[in-house]
Amino acid sequence: MPRARPESLSGHLAPYPEASDPRVEAPIDVKTRSLSLALRSLPTMDWTPPEGIDRLAVLGRYEGRLRDQILTLKRGRGTAAVPRMADQLSAELARITTQAEVGPVVTWLPTTRGRRGRRGFDQSRLLARAVARRSGLECRGLLRRHGAPQQGLGGEARRSGPLFSCLPSPPQVIVVDDVMTTGSSLQAAAAALRASGAHAVSAVVLAVAPARDRMIG
Repeated sequence: MPRARPESLSGHLAPYPEASDPRVEAPIDVKTRSLSLALRSLPTMDWTPPEGIDRLAVLGRYEGRLRDQILTLKRGRGTAAVPRMADQLSAELARITTQAEVGPVVTWLPTTRGRRGRRGFDQSRLLARAVARRSGLECRGLLRRHGAPQQGLGGEARRSGPLFSCLPSPPQVIVVDDVMTTGSSLQAAAAALRASGAHAVSAVVLAVAPARDRMIG
């Protein structure tokens, strides 16, 4: 369901250096340049946010070149696309953020400890840090994830969502994630953030998976 767009922070974004993590500074290869062109051509997509999320911005559906690059990132095979993805997410963050909001803190939906260990990084953390840097905002790891990964679970199991605990939260939070399927992870994260002090929670997401497409039409 389309949502009205608030006044954006025109001129808010400024050039920031690439993330200091050497994995994020890897050379941009031909496939990544193709992704950059594909991202620029994506239409802006507005979706009905999960419960607890005030505003949601999505770059595109989980398909084609975008899906391929997200899978490369999620499977720990390379992070060269992170700067380009962060550029687009930062633009979307500016679009959904109103001028009345001052200093929201950027955080991310953490992956499980096992997956982070196998990959050597948390892809959503890399994205969140790069987005915060480009947007001139603080980035904090506020959420702690408990339980098994969502990937591979059926729809009913996914809808129950993971369990998050949360450090004391600032009033305004932006959550960064890579792929949204049912929206249950964002919903659970928003509940944990609000229980810990957040008053406004928005989210920027790279892609919406087909199950989410079917759920909201």
